[in-house]
Amino acid sequence: MICHLNVQKLGCVAFALLFDDIDPQLHGADLDAFSSFGDAQVEITNNVHKHLGCPSFLFCPTEYCGTRAIPSVETSDYLITLGNKLNPKINIMWTGPKVVSKVISTQTIETLTNVLKRKPVIWDNIHANDYDQRRVFLGPYDGRPVELIPLLNGVLTNPNCEFESNFIAVHTLSSWLKDSSLNTAEEPMSIDPKAEKSSNSSEPMEEDLLASTESEGNDNTSKETDQGTTEENSSPETDSESVKVEGAMETESGTSLSESKSTTSRIAYNPQSALREAVSAWLEEFSKVKAATSRTYAKSGAYSMTPESIAVQTQAPMVTQATSTTCATSPVSSPIVNVSPIKIAKENSRKKLGTSPSPETKVEEAVKKEQEMPMEVMEVKEKPAITPLSVEDLLLLVDLFYLPYNHGQKAMQIIADFKWLKFNAIKEDSQEFMELTEQEQKYKLSEWTERAEKFHEICRSVGEMFVRLTETSNRALLYDLYPYVWDVKEVLQLLDTFVNWLSTKNKRKKQKGQSFFPEDPEPWVFRGGLFGELQRLLPIDGGHEVFNLRAPEIPTTCIYTIRPYQADDEKSLYEICVSTCDDWADGHDLFPDKQFNMAGDRFVGPYLKICSEHVFVVEDGDGICGYAVAAPDSKHFYEQFKKYWLPEVCKKYKTPAGNSSEWTYAEQLANSFHNPKIFLPEDVCLKFSAHVQIHLLPRAQDLGLGKRLLACVLSALKAEDCTGVHCEIATTNNNALDFYTKLGFYAIPLKDPAPPDMLIFGRTF
Repeated sequence: MICHLNVQKLGCVAFALLFDDIDPQLHGADLDAFSSFGDAQVEITNNVHKHLGCPSFLFCPTEYCGTRAIPSVETSDYLITLGNKLNPKINIMWTGPKVVSKVISTQTIETLTNVLKRKPVIWDNIHANDYDQRRVFLGPYDGRPVELIPLLNGVLTNPNCEFESNFIAVHTLSSWLKDSSLNTAEEPMSIDPKAEKSSNSSEPMEEDLLASTESEGNDNTSKETDQGTTEENSSPETDSESVKVEGAMETESGTSLSESKSTTSRIAYNPQSALREAVSAWLEEFSKVKAATSRTYAKSGAYSMTPESIAVQTQAPMVTQATSTTCATSPVSSPIVNVSPIKIAKENSRKKLGTSPSPETKVEEAVKKEQEMPMEVMEVKEKPAITPLSVEDLLLLVDLFYLPYNHGQKAMQIIADFKWLKFNAIKEDSQEFMELTEQEQKYKLSEWTERAEKFHEICRSVGEMFVRLTETSNRALLYDLYPYVWDVKEVLQLLDTFVNWLSTKNKRKKQKGQSFFPEDPEPWVFRGGLFGELQRLLPIDGGHEVFNLRAPEIPTTCIYTIRPYQADDEKSLYEICVSTCDDWADGHDLFPDKQFNMAGDRFVGPYLKICSEHVFVVEDGDGICGYAVAAPDSKHFYEQFKKYWLPEVCKKYKTPAGNSSEWTYAEQLANSFHNPKIFLPEDVCLKFSAHVQIHLLPRAQDLGLGKRLLACVLSALKAEDCTGVHCEIATTNNNALDFYTKLGFYAIPLKDPAPPDMLIFGRTF
């Protein structure tokens, strides 16, 4: 009470007591003093209100929405107590049927008013995003018919956490109130009881706005369709079945707001018109020069329960040749002391050249390249002039981050197109396809290709919008939006890569999604919004680690593209092999005779020949800077490797002579062709039948590209019914060990002892 008096002396004229989200049970002495929890709250609130001189006062009940009312709004003893005993001058806050309500109808408010014996104040959570770190809401104020206005004592709206992202929310709320006030004789809302007048004496609303209902009916064509449909005329609630299939956001009622307005409302407010008006005004904000705050903006990042660090399990090492990896991450805590023949061979190679740099020097050189190259890509290689943001760019942005229960039209088009392409991917060697006539086959291929190109086009438009957004002068606005846009841009690129893979592979089984969502849930059930839904469209079931990415701390326009391998990429991939063959560092100095192709023939060549459809490349403005290779069936791969690849490379490289301890690295590689040592125990094949390797140039390391490459690989493998994958790690390569461990790989327990210079790690997905 003293605190209230102190702030009142400072000039505060309005107060609130908030009893939301607390334990509704009485304890201790309160059990003797009060007959119920509601009576306790009423007495305290009335006393505070009276002691302060009956100022403007808000009260938030513990049962603040329909789903919190026990057992229902009409029969809740708690709400009935508030209605009968709380001072009628105190306004009661209400969030609607749910905590985050899709629709707040006049019927529900009239029912509540009868119970509370006063008009409520809506405490709206439609744009609140504090329950999901990957979502921000840029859509218009919607789902609240303007007929509510005379039934309310006010509206408070809970905003997005990011200040700059609330322009459309506030602007369209203003339009909602302004447009309705032009067409109604009711007094405007007020949370000031002194200013409130009885709504019962008001004249009925005018019914001469027939033209507006036609406009609102036509608005259905621009309103977003529900997940899984591509019809432009659909309301957000049209396809509730397809919503449930992939976990998309469900509707709150069977009738859309557009439909209800067309039949019952004569008010002019149109959410889509208000949105376009708000976007046009918002566009001006982007051109203003405004510095970003010094705080870290990122809400982007993991929301799964995956731990940050995973303990490394010990394992008896295994044999094969060394495998390079990609990202320069901090080494694991336990040192690895095995000295492998490969490491000795590398030292021998450098002795022949008269150079023997220390491991520390190699790391410093790689880090130096890593620090320098991205700057060239991000700052120098970008186009000097960027087209400014347009209204259409912002409308696309809004569609990607619409409202808690609805994606925008373009976002749902992305979802629908990807589902169609995924489900209708053509397996050309299937009996079903071969039974078609030649004309029918051409039609199916043409139809799929055309839909795929449209999907690629919208993915490109998102990337182009992202670049233009990143160039905006208003850095404060950019920093609030960037992590969200970056998230969606990244996962869209994964989907785009998967569609590209389907078009080159033309082979996969149709898959149907499953729904594990409760009926009529709150929006936080759909974790991640559009990002989460797009992620769930990929075949990976348990690959949360590969989506655990964080937006760059400094916004950049640099975009890395991941795509399936093409024949013209071979030279670039071979160059990457020699540039990363020394435990992720450059290895050109390991080949005194300039036989650089040996590294490529060892690490990537077999995959290009045997299973090129499972090779993915990543490229930036300078070209290809990394790749991932995989084989869905390791046993079959090594059979083909022995039969077709080894005879070919054995003709190119002679068997080394002399003492093996004096061999160079090139001689060790040559020996691996003539005397291959393949360790593939049955216990690995049964659960981890596929295997993978990832290589990145220094300029592409520590940017999350390894995770994105792995996501593409796992998606392709899962589409072919693989559920487990393993990788080979040299005991000398601490960075590879740490990298794969953080991606969910763990040491596979082996029945048979393995040679000392290799580890085999695996994971399921």
